[in-house]
Amino acid sequence: MDGRRRSGGRPDVSYGNSDGIARNRSVILGTIHGYYKEALAVRPLDDLPELAPLLVAAGVCFGFADPTTNIIANTLSFLPPDHSAKKRKRKTKAAPSAAAARSSSETRAIAERSLEGLVTFLTSYFRYLPTWDALRYLRLANTDLLVAVRLIELNRGCYNTKEERFQISSYAARAALTCAASSARQPNVDGFIAASFSLASHLEFVTQAVIIADRGLRRSCCFLEF
Repeated sequence: MDGRRRSGGRPDVSYGNSDGIARNRSVILGTIHGYYKEALAVRPLDDLPELAPLLVAAGVCFGFADPTTNIIANTLSFLPPDHSAKKRKRKTKAAPSAAAARSSSETRAIAERSLEGLVTFLTSYFRYLPTWDALRYLRLANTDLLVAVRLIELNRGCYNTKEERFQISSYAARAALTCAASSARQPNVDGFIAASFSLASHLEFVTQAVIIADRGLRRSCCFLEF
């Protein structure tokens, strides 16, 4: 398809040429940056300055919850076990480090790593999915990993039974998440995997999110062209 836009004014995100890939990456990174702003608003780093270096080191936006929740959970999971005790002993605030998390260069780096992890997860789980195709699904899903997974299942039409559909507890999901964490250069892959599955086991809305994706996002599939 040579045109840049479809009828009705909707952007064409289906093609895999270099311009399309660059445009999709740019849009996705902008969306990811928005999630980091949301995470910072929910968990102000001015009050917890010790989280700033953890966010830029480990606060990737992928996992089995929504992107903002993933950022917060992945950051908090790297707090040392004795953090509470140290905080009680501290009489004054630690040296301000929130600026590190807010600096454009460092947030850009963690956003890039998040995108690398997201693409790696999709291309690892769906064996024949090319990178450019993973990017368009992520753009359509607003960078929500579970929504992107369900969109791929719906659009490909080859995951019709419950047994064929994505299961968080499956070996394939664990393997894909491990590959994603490694590609995103998580400082502790095993800790990240354990924290991700622990969070998923306590999130009832994970199943509801898949159901919503199944019902509410079917119409997105009609915008996917090959």
